[in-house]
Amino acid sequence: MDIFGVSNSNQSVENIKSKASTFSSKRDQFYSTCFRQNFSLPNNIIYYISKNLKSAKLHQKMIRSCKYFFIKNPIIVINSKLYFHDENQWEVELKLYDISKVTYKFWITDYLFIGPQYLKINQTMDKNIVSPIIPKLYKSAPKYLTLCNQNIFFHDLSFFILSAEKICFTDVCVKNDDDSNVAVENIVEIAVKAKRITL
Repeated sequence: MDIFGVSNSNQSVENIKSKASTFSSKRDQFYSTCFRQNFSLPNNIIYYISKNLKSAKLHQKMIRSCKYFFIKNPIIVINSKLYFHDENQWEVELKLYDISKVTYKFWITDYLFIGPQYLKINQTMDKNIVSPIIPKLYKSAPKYLTLCNQNIFFHDLSFFILSAEKICFTDVCVKNDDDSNVAVENIVEIAVKAKRITL
């Protein structure tokens, strides 16, 4: 199964159909090998642990040790570069994915780059792509945050910026809910872990 559990979106229809059957069988195979676990702790405590994750590394160790934790809380940890291309197309590890078809939540831990593909800026591109992806995120804790050619609301920015150590904004407009511009001091104030900010 690929990282998102969906077929590569830039393939031909025939390839997608052939891979869809493979994906179904891989998914079926994954679930068919699951069986009831006999944990030494009560079930309600195990359920609580699966839903209240303290770190991405702990979550990854738990799902490697037992599929139960992934089934109860399907989260994909992304610790490589995540790029936006266009519409719903995102790139992870040099593969394109249609984020609108993904049913899992994402936990971003390392590098988040939100901007047009290879900085090819044109007049028709969507400059408001941040808000629609927020419901797909379980947690966003990137160490490196880069935003290019985007309009973003202040409350959405706070979701990404709190953990960032290095921040770079290129042609970014941060807005309040009333559509007024946010002062740079307010952005710096919420970037509590930032060591370097480039505007």
